[in-house]
Order: sequence, then C-alpha cells, then structure tokens
Amino acid sequence: MWKCGQWGKERVPAEKDGTFEISGAQPGKYSLFAMSSDQKRFSKKIEVLVPHVGGPKDIELRLVEGGRVKFMVGTPDGKPVPGVNVFHLGDDGKREELFRKFTGARRDTFASWLLGPGKEKFVVEAVGWKAVEKTVEVKAGELEEVEMELHEEVAIKK
Repeated sequence: MWKCGQWGKERVPAEKDGTFEISGAQPGKYSLFAMSSDQKRFSKKIEVLVPHVGGPKDIELRLVEGGRVKFMVGTPDGKPVPGVNVFHLGDDGKREELFRKFTGARRDTFASWLLGPGKEKFVVEAVGWKAVEKTVEVKAGELEEVEMELHEEVAIKK
C-alpha cells in the first residue's frame, strides 16, 4: 500500500493498483504529493485547483527513487557553530531549512528530506560566520554525507 498525498493534513491510502480518490474537498488550491510506504520513492509536489463546479479530475503522480543529504557542520577547532542553519536552495530561489538532527560537542548534524536525483544547492550560514554554498550530487537510494567547517567573519577596523 502506498501513502498518497496530503489533503489538508490527511493521508489518503492508495489501492493495490496505485489509484486513490479524494472526495468532498472544498473549492480552492491544494498541494498534493505521493510517497511509497517504504518512504524511498516519492512524487514532486503539485498544486491542484478544485473548481466551484465540475466533475472529478484525473491526476497522475509518478514516483521516483530519492536520495538524502546529511550535513555535519563545525568550526576549524572542532566545536559546534552557534546558531548555524542549513538551507536547500530550490530552482525557484525558495529556501527550505533542513531538519537539525543532533547538536554534539563537536558539530551539528542536519538531514534533508527525500530529494530527486541530480545536483542540488545548499547554503550553510550563521550570524558572525562566513556563509558557504555547496552543490551536492544526490543519488537515488543513497545518503550523501557532507562535512563542512564555517569560519568566523573578521571585522576590518578602519
């Protein structure tokens, strides 16, 4: 069985053949995506417009196997960076913050959600530290681990 889509905050299970039906939605715009029950394959998120009048509309979602990226961020002397964040930079310029998994004595660990195979851009930043942009090759079914060091910004006195 596949878990398909988010209608509001509702999960809609699919039939064995992969079909699913959503009924009773109020007119408006909704985001919809699909994910396999093993959470290894997913579809791109699409926007669906439910009109005020008209019948059902067929929508096709194709699943692709995704990969994940894990960032481990610290300082050159092996300490965590205060207030550090990691963002995924979408093709549309939208920034989405990665989930902070762990803060340890030496570094912070962040994890991405499933991403489609290909090159993805990320930025690591913290106030008072030089931001670093990194392009990562995401591979289907794999976890790409990226270790990064941030360096403090040096104020130039005049």
